[in-house]
Amino acid sequence: MASNIEIRPLLPEDTIALVKVHYRTFKNSIVPFLFNAEPSEESYKFMASERTRILEQPHTKAFKAVDTTTGELVGAAYYKVMAEGANQSDLDSGIPVFDSFVPEQIPEA
Repeated sequence: MASNIEIRPLLPEDTIALVKVHYRTFKNSIVPFLFNAEPSEESYKFMASERTRILEQPHTKAFKAVDTTTGELVGAAYYKVMAEGANQSDLDSGIPVFDSFVPEQIPEA
């Protein structure tokens, strides 16, 4: 049975599709605890820029799963590989820190 999924490099221009897939994937589980509304296009763009910043860090490897029938991104993974191993400082610096939030992530007053 042939697969319609191909693994390809995840590029910065893929990050909007990545955050939209992430939102849809977790829409019925953790998303209600993080968002009070679906993100706007501007918010998706902001979240994508945050992911792009992560992808551009040294030693980061990133891949996407693409449905070859539709060309749609259906999944992704990114991680770091440290050639000489990692110390605690390396590990701490690799943790994504999201210190800015989109309006839909701020609880309504």
